[in-house]
Amino acid sequence: NFEDDNSFWSYDKNYILSDSADNFNHYYLIDSTIEWGPGFTANLSDLINNRHQFADVSLRIKIPDNNANGMLVFTLSRNNKNIHWKASEIIEFINTENTDDWQYVYLSNRLTSIFKSRNEIGNIELKVFFWNRNKSRILLDDFIIQFRKGNSKVYGLFEDL
Repeated sequence: NFEDDNSFWSYDKNYILSDSADNFNHYYLIDSTIEWGPGFTANLSDLINNRHQFADVSLRIKIPDNNANGMLVFTLSRNNKNIHWKASEIIEFINTENTDDWQYVYLSNRLTSIFKSRNEIGNIELKVFFWNRNKSRILLDDFIIQFRKGNSKVYGLFEDL
């Protein structure tokens, strides 16, 4: 998704490269000088309308360095105070025997596990980013954040549907 500009995303455009076989595919290069990769920041209430949803994050990576390890990170904060932090280590998802291929990393959050009432989703800042903990060479592409509908009827005894 490094082909289009989007106001929610922040990253250094100098690290965007294009695939030599496909000039329409752009990816992001993280090297040993970069600890924090591309990031997404938005007000959660601009993205969802209730707490009965799941936030799913996926990222396609290629790791030329077998020792590479980073994290796909999801945070929620209110008034600059962290209320939720979750991460997926890429080492849990990748096949280190096959570093020549693109591979996927996933992270999912059930928002009803975080917010106990619908009023709590107001004034929440969502951040999703890549943390290059080992400062290794890693290629990133197709960084996607999606929300899917949950089952609000499960909580019908405790709140209005």
